[in-house]
Amino acid sequence: METLKLLLLRMGCRYEVTFMEKEKGWAMLQSARDQLQGVTLLARAMLHFACPEITRILDLLFSLLHKCSEKSTPTAIAFFVELLHYQEIDHLPEDQILDSLEEWTRHPGPEVRSLGLRGLGILAIHPEKVEEVKALLPILLGSLEETDGRVVTEGLVAIQNLLKFMHRNDIVSLAEKLFPLFNMADAKARNSAIALFAELPGVVKKKEKYLIQEQVSQSLVPLLLHLQDEEPEVVKGCQEALARCFRFLGWTLPKKIMSKKAWHDHPEIAETLCRQISWKLKAIPAVLLQCLDHLQCPQVSIRRAAAIFLGCVVQCAEPAVITQDKKDLIFLSLHKLRDDPDPSVRLTAWQATRMVQEACATSATLPRTPTPLRRFGNPDKQESVSERGHWDVSDPALTHRWNPTSPVSHRIVTSSAKKRTPGPSRQA
Repeated sequence: METLKLLLLRMGCRYEVTFMEKEKGWAMLQSARDQLQGVTLLARAMLHFACPEITRILDLLFSLLHKCSEKSTPTAIAFFVELLHYQEIDHLPEDQILDSLEEWTRHPGPEVRSLGLRGLGILAIHPEKVEEVKALLPILLGSLEETDGRVVTEGLVAIQNLLKFMHRNDIVSLAEKLFPLFNMADAKARNSAIALFAELPGVVKKKEKYLIQEQVSQSLVPLLLHLQDEEPEVVKGCQEALARCFRFLGWTLPKKIMSKKAWHDHPEIAETLCRQISWKLKAIPAVLLQCLDHLQCPQVSIRRAAAIFLGCVVQCAEPAVITQDKKDLIFLSLHKLRDDPDPSVRLTAWQATRMVQEACATSATLPRTPTPLRRFGNPDKQESVSERGHWDVSDPALTHRWNPTSPVSHRIVTSSAKKRTPGPSRQA
């Protein structure tokens, strides 16, 4: 490390050395976990302070990486990729750079794949490189199907840099691919996907709004549920995305969307949002199924929100819309949450069940089981299954098993039915 510092000083890079000291960059370089972050920091410092040897370093590094690509280390690749921000890279062979980046995107290691995607995203910043990177759009879209959060995040950033140059058919395809990413375990990838989706309404021309109108409508329920996300940055992203989606659809944005209160403590917020949105979508069955999908989300806060919103949707719907099959599926799904490891989810499921019971004017029916079941919140009272009837429906654990790669398994289809005039009992 001292040798590297001395070399930088001999090159006239004393500002870079001071910057690395201040930002603890040298410690990062010595850490196996943070080494790539340290290398990236050094490259950015050299670019920021206009190191006089950047061109020579780029030439030498590219030559080594291109000749020995199979033996290239992630550290060397990360340093080279970050230096692609340099404005004067026209002297480097463009085809060879793209070939190397494309090869890295197919590397077996997710670390190298993410660096290859990052390189393509950086090249897309250069106006003269846009068309060449755009030709590799299938690789970028394919990266969104990966399970590694770093790979997905870099793919999203690269696509975002190309967004305004994309063909309209590619934008529709992108919108479809973004839905499953709203529920990724990696918070950064989740936030990046929501932020990218929020930009889609702005890149579509007014006369072509119909192209993504269905996708925008489908996104509303997942975005509403993620207002209860555990990550504050994701919540902010959802608020911004919903604001843009409502503007795109020509609807007034409900003020409750900006509320920071938890729905399980303030269920009236979910009820208000549901009343203001469900009648506009005119697709209650699809909304219900989206809520059912999210009942199995890994995040506790999302499971709670889905249960509450599910109860509110049933209460806002016309009785004829909630068929017996749907009632059976709803009750069985909520009943399964009574075994949830989190007590707040169990309580919310019980409350949602009561909401559905009241809306449907029927008593809840429990699934068939060989042992007596307990009502949550009152362990001293038991009821046998024979007193409540039997189930003749499939298990939602099989029909609606949580799938992190495709959490929204049902699409909202805009209805052509006329707007329903709410009756006296339906007034908010």
